[in-house]
Amino acid sequence: MKNQIIGLLAGIIISLSTTAQISSVVKDTLDKKFNEIVKSYNAKGVGAAIHFKDGSVWEAAYGNYGTEKLTTGLLYDAGSNTKTMIATLVLLLEEDGKLSIDDSLGKHIIPTVNINGQVTIKQLLNHTSGFASFTDHKDYYPNVNNNWDSILPVDTVLKYFVDPPLFTPGLRVEYTNTGYILLGKIIEAVEGKKLAKSMRARLFFPTQLDNTYLAFYENYTKKHLGTWLSSGYLADLPVSFLSSAWAAGAVICEPADLAKWAFDLYSGKILSKESFDKMNETLPYTNNQRYGLGMISSTIAGRPYLGHGGQTLQTSSMEYSIDGEYSIVFMNIEDGQWGQTMGMRARMIIMLEELLPNVVVPEDTTSLVDASKNEADLNVYPYPAIESVTVEFSNAIEFEYQVISAQGQLITIGSSQGGKTELYKKELGEGLFWIRAFDQKGSVIIKPIQFR
Repeated sequence: MKNQIIGLLAGIIISLSTTAQISSVVKDTLDKKFNEIVKSYNAKGVGAAIHFKDGSVWEAAYGNYGTEKLTTGLLYDAGSNTKTMIATLVLLLEEDGKLSIDDSLGKHIIPTVNINGQVTIKQLLNHTSGFASFTDHKDYYPNVNNNWDSILPVDTVLKYFVDPPLFTPGLRVEYTNTGYILLGKIIEAVEGKKLAKSMRARLFFPTQLDNTYLAFYENYTKKHLGTWLSSGYLADLPVSFLSSAWAAGAVICEPADLAKWAFDLYSGKILSKESFDKMNETLPYTNNQRYGLGMISSTIAGRPYLGHGGQTLQTSSMEYSIDGEYSIVFMNIEDGQWGQTMGMRARMIIMLEELLPNVVVPEDTTSLVDASKNEADLNVYPYPAIESVTVEFSNAIEFEYQVISAQGQLITIGSSQGGKTELYKKELGEGLFWIRAFDQKGSVIIKPIQFR
């Protein structure tokens, strides 16, 4: 029993009063695993973050940008994770009655060359429009490279870099950046303001994403990272590329911000249930993935995840564990390392799935005792407590215990050699907790603890 409990140690998150903080044990465990993983891939520069359900956050960075040490407090490219934000904004506008996702795009904007005005907003969101991606046009990247430091307007992109449609709308899912450029134009038409202003007012400000921006369409003072190429570190930012990506992939942010965004969105804090259900209406996409409205559902380490990925000259992965109720983000500043980024995040997820406890506690305050050992009892007093509480296991010389938050998060573990132990408010914080005690005979008892 003792070894079993100690095996959960890496999953402990400590809640202190109203501020959730990650414990030093967890931080050390995650830091070591993160460093081990990125070193094994010979990664040059990676930032990562995990947002847990109690609000605590782990974040770390490894490597350099040029000769400078990489940190988490810098702006990385979110890439196509931007699409999750655009899809959310469209659904919020639908909630406000300003549009319907069943509207044709021609109802809100004037179609341009090779754009069928009868395609619906929903078909833009789930990549069933049939529109060719502007990033596949033969002249697009030559233009980007020749105008590296200049804004490439999205109207220019739509006018010159969209090939004829690939298939009849609704026939299949085929990823296209063009659809999300059109969604950005629709948002501007409906809102009557620039996309960056709508994103800040409707998404970034309400969700407290204070270090998230639409690159080159907003002002920001934090360092925006360049890219490691095979020839070395490129500090010159691809202004033409990111500005033309716009609603399809121009968001830049700190890893912790992206992790918070994933957690808030996929745990249901931003959209109404009806809108979230629409986002989750998925179609077959690739391998074990399905695509919804700006969202990818997949299976990782045998468990269901919601998320998205992004690729500019950097790559990023954003995932939310439905079972574990946490989000995880990896952001890699080395060019062309999609496989490396996906591999690193998968290994971190496997470790988390193995170590994070899935704690279940009763919903009421009754004790739960093994029927065959019902002579045992657990006394917890006083209840409620002010500063400390005594926990006493009858008929037990020693016992192991777990303290669990009211939300089901494992807080701490311990043992008593004399059948009695003390727990303190200064260590656990205020509120309701559960203590689960195990004696040497196999009795398991759960009782509530409350600190006022």
